[in-house]
Amino acid sequence: MAIYFVCGIVLTMAIGLVMSLTNTNICNKIFILLYFLFGSVFKTFQMLTWKCRGISKPPPTQTARVLRIRCRLKISSIWVAKKINFFATHESFEDPNVILRLPTVSLYSVTKTEAIFVQCSKNDRELTSIHSFYYQAQFLHAIKMIILPISEFHRVAKLIKEPKSLLKGKSTEHKEDSHMSPIGDIIFVYSIGRCGSTLLQQMLDVIPRTLSLSEPDSYTALVGEKMSPKERQNLLYSITIFECKRLLNKDVDRLVLKFRSQCTPIAKIISQIFPDIHLIFMYRNPFPNILSFKRAFGESKMVKVYFSSPTFRKVMGGFIAQMFKDLSPKDIPMYQDHDFLNKVISNFDASLALSYVGNCSKYIELIQEKVPIIGVKYEILLKEPRRVFATLCRHIQVTLTKEDLQSMEKVMSQDSQSKSDISRSVKGITELSVESKKMIKYVLSFHPVLKHNEPVLQDTLCINPRE
Repeated sequence: MAIYFVCGIVLTMAIGLVMSLTNTNICNKIFILLYFLFGSVFKTFQMLTWKCRGISKPPPTQTARVLRIRCRLKISSIWVAKKINFFATHESFEDPNVILRLPTVSLYSVTKTEAIFVQCSKNDRELTSIHSFYYQAQFLHAIKMIILPISEFHRVAKLIKEPKSLLKGKSTEHKEDSHMSPIGDIIFVYSIGRCGSTLLQQMLDVIPRTLSLSEPDSYTALVGEKMSPKERQNLLYSITIFECKRLLNKDVDRLVLKFRSQCTPIAKIISQIFPDIHLIFMYRNPFPNILSFKRAFGESKMVKVYFSSPTFRKVMGGFIAQMFKDLSPKDIPMYQDHDFLNKVISNFDASLALSYVGNCSKYIELIQEKVPIIGVKYEILLKEPRRVFATLCRHIQVTLTKEDLQSMEKVMSQDSQSKSDISRSVKGITELSVESKKMIKYVLSFHPVLKHNEPVLQDTLCINPRE
């Protein structure tokens, strides 16, 4: 244990030294290499020592491995939640049901083989009161990790009381898995990112007895993971059940989950498994959206390294290109063209523009397939907040009081991401360059709807005066 702790301290000092250097591309590359190198060394050494101590495999009835977190580290605060974020030492093996008994345990990340839970020093409402994003709150306040084999993850999911939105669905083969009575209601908010979705999630949080979480990474962790459609469906089912176990709390009747932008493609699968979950999609005009992305993330280490290093792009390019190809509309040939995609993944502006196209296109596909999802446009929300919010609440079957509307207006006056490092106060570019605008227009030009500067997507709330 002492050796693990020393390894963590050495890692922290080494990477801290690199971070203290001038913020150049070479330093960013060294930082990322050190992060993964030390992580791999630590993991290998840990597995060897566990084998020597006879704790490499859990007992048959105690398959939950509990680890004490010794130090935590991410390449960036926005890095997707992974087990590698923590350097932790083995503490004990427990009955898997321990994750249901401890009130501050929550799902952190999922892979094809295991589910990673964290036990935090604060409960959900405390975490959301001091952090804008749930995955960041978990990372900063986790004191233990609890690792479950994926088979146990699915088994325990069946023990959780399902919310009524899940039980309504007649198409899911899983609906008989839980014998407990239905409760609660669920709202999923998808978006293009940097479009006011965190603001919308906080507006919904003013509804009494509602708990809203911004960007739990249990869903994000599945993006890019290679698996069969059946595996993905089963994982999304169990993840949703675990996230919704919060509805067992006496003070929670409604749960709002707002996702990261890369999660939009899973909306179709979620709608097939749980057709009665309320689905919302938020977007804004393309140029302000892309400017916001560049201001928030343009200086991040990963972005700088990726777009400045041909070698790094060569290593990651195939995966990134395939991700964009899967996200982009299939009925527009240019967005599936190999040369076009290679051009896009080598330019930050083009990548952001194609991500915009892809996410909006997924929403359009859902509308065309008659999936019950509604759109909220940021510019319309700012112009008519009361009308949009009232219309939205009618859609999710919520009756608002005068006090609720007053609370909503108070939320509107605040910076929704003030408790994060990508709030409005973060300095960055204030306008797009001529070259950036030209590249963005080029990428958008192939889409019949999104090529316009102020697109309005089908089934957007309050797009006509009488709605």
